[in-house]
Amino acid sequence: MRATIARAAQTASNAASTAQKGSTWGWTHRTNRVPYYQRLFQNHDSYRQWEKTARSRNIIMPMYTTLMWTSFAGTMYMMVRMVLGKKTWW
Repeated sequence: MRATIARAAQTASNAASTAQKGSTWGWTHRTNRVPYYQRLFQNHDSYRQWEKTARSRNIIMPMYTTLMWTSFAGTMYMMVRMVLGKKTWW
């Protein structure tokens, strides 16, 4: 019985040390980026907030493009239906 408890305790300590070396280590012990982003976003360089980072164009443009093409397609669809005399989406 004592051997089983000792093995379980040893396994638990090995798992804890492995978890410390694993992926959580990089997340909790990383460089502090807050001062960098404070300087970036508080800089008055005539850019909007959503245009300041390097990734912002990659994040905003697909959403913007999707919204514009969806709006255009919906408008065209309903215009064709109105020409055909149907005033509902179905």
